[in-house]
Amino acid sequence: MNIVITGGAGFLGSRLARTLLAQGSFSRNGAAAQPIRSVLLVDRAPAPADLASDSRVHSLVGDLNALLTPGPQGVPAIPAGTDVVYHLAAAVSGECEADFDLGMRSNLAATEALLSALPGYDQGKLAQLRTAKVIQ
Repeated sequence: MNIVITGGAGFLGSRLARTLLAQGSFSRNGAAAQPIRSVLLVDRAPAPADLASDSRVHSLVGDLNALLTPGPQGVPAIPAGTDVVYHLAAAVSGECEADFDLGMRSNLAATEALLSALPGYDQGKLAQLRTAKVIQ
């Protein structure tokens, strides 16, 4: 199983990554659990040291919108063979109140770009988690 976590170096993303790695396998849509081969943490910040030291963890640092732009090698944030994407990247309410454009880029445009980067995605491939504050 190859998993991508946007916002993977953040509060929720890093905890999710630790939990998945400790579990060691993942079941998608009720199918038999498969071993977790890789977890790609996509974030503006590098992966926490404990996660970076795990050979299954890879880090992709940069702006999510840019990393979701297709290039000659495909979409950097969603490598070929990705089985599951957890979309946790977001600007929090305080940031968005101070910078409306940041909120629109981080919360709306990045989600739209992610959905565009998953051609023919099935509903079992994407999990988007948000706090109530982000979607108010």
